[in-house]
Amino acid sequence: MPFEERGYSPHILANAIHFAESAVDFHGALELSLQHAGGANYSPVMVGAYAGALYQGPSESIARAVHGDVLVDSLTSGIWQHP
Repeated sequence: MPFEERGYSPHILANAIHFAESAVDFHGALELSLQHAGGANYSPVMVGAYAGALYQGPSESIARAVHGDVLVDSLTSGIWQHP
């Protein structure tokens, strides 16, 4: 059972681990955290980071949508060239 969401960082981290490990994929973990804490909370952010690493979530496609292909390509090629 997850902790109550009140901004206490050890509880948020514990919740992120709980949601990620209770789900079968990235989207399931994120949905669990959003149902529990809502979008205006750090829990879904931590779940996105942890579940993204655990399940190899859609981080590249999200990064491309937010930052664009040029920036992501320069980061993934190991050459930092801010546009």
